[in-house]
Amino acid sequence: RQAYVKALRNNHMVSFDNYPIEYKIMKNTTNVLGVVGHFGCVTKLECLFDDVRDQLTGNCKDLFQEEFQIVLKHMRHRHYLENEKVFMNVYGNTLAKDGTSAGLALFASVYAHKHHLDISEFGFTGEVTLLGRVEQIGGLYFKLLAAKNAGLKKVIIPFDNHKEYVEMSNDFEGLEVYFVKDTEECIHILEDNYVNY
Repeated sequence: RQAYVKALRNNHMVSFDNYPIEYKIMKNTTNVLGVVGHFGCVTKLECLFDDVRDQLTGNCKDLFQEEFQIVLKHMRHRHYLENEKVFMNVYGNTLAKDGTSAGLALFASVYAHKHHLDISEFGFTGEVTLLGRVEQIGGLYFKLLAAKNAGLKKVIIPFDNHKEYVEMSNDFEGLEVYFVKDTEECIHILEDNYVNY
């Protein structure tokens, strides 16, 4: 694994110089950490409650849509949501979003909106299961590099990525990293660090 991290460090494609677009952190939005090709990226999502139906927009492909439904099913099962319908938009319509690792960001966005928490200083990655477990993700180095470059100070990632993180942690000094096993642990972190709006 050390050889893997060394190769990532030496790969010119992950240098900060390859991120020419300045990321703007905005209040009352949620920062999603992702990977596009060989690059990490951070994008924003917003959430509102609606009377009609649950909807996810922003050029989101099948796996992303499925993770959205799983997160909402979990939240209703645990009574984090009752009758609210969720309308969510992921910024950057020109970029197709796919995969399940945005689940933790989707969960945090809905929870924060319901409880009026501004969580815009955090970045999130992690797949959420129906029972609320937060599953390990890939591309951690690229995602953390993107978070650091975007100016984020805090990230919440799966506990199962802890060992991997330890081996690359020297590259991410100044980034406060929280590890969670489930959505309940995520809630505790958010409520200990939130700004109310």
